Amino acid sequence: APLDRACLFACGLSTGLGAAMNTANVQPGSTCVVFGAGMVGLAAVAGCRLQRAQRIVCVDLSEERLELARGQGATDTLLGGADTVEQILELTGGFGADYTIEATGLVAVMRQAVESARMGWGLATVCGVAGKGETLDVIPRYLITGRRVAGSSFGGVKGRDQVPELIERWLAGEIDVDPFVSHKLTLDDVNRGFELMEAQDGIRSVIDFS
Repeated sequence: APLDRACLFACGLSTGLGAAMNTANVQPGSTCVVFGAGMVGLAAVAGCRLQRAQRIVCVDLSEERLELARGQGATDTLLGGADTVEQILELTGGFGADYTIEATGLVAVMRQAVESARMGWGLATVCGVAGKGETLDVIPRYLITGRRVAGSSFGGVKGRDQVPELIERWLAGEIDVDPFVSHKLTLDDVNRGFELMEAQDGIRSVIDFS
């Protein structure tokens, strides 16, 4: 496998795919909402598609990233904001989503993921990393009416066994990895890579050591 793209499976890509395929175990025909269209969120959108979800909504602040989400299988996109939960309820006939996946690391968005999950069985999967000491406040009513919250680390993917399986699915054409590589740099340009990351320019920068 080409290493300049296989390297993405070391963390972000596997995390998002696994959040949908393992932790949430998205079922065919379901409705999913993914919060965040960075590496992890875009991979989660792809994971929902691979699980044959019927409707996949992606929420982000960037129109450019939402366009990438559509390329990964999102059927609907929303610009995030204070009324995101209301917009999701409107899209889903007032019910909410069967599965929500949070991939921003912002506790306010984690709360939106819980509140936009469907009453009775909705599952909110959190895979974004919040700041040290931050807490997630959830109104108990959302839980006692049947919603669940799960945490996901590396998407529950077993590195030795399952990462090669994901790479095989990429090589078979089931996952489009190319759009995730926004910049290719040499080792001499490593500082430029940090600058791009800080500026949130692109999805991933890959350093070529050859």
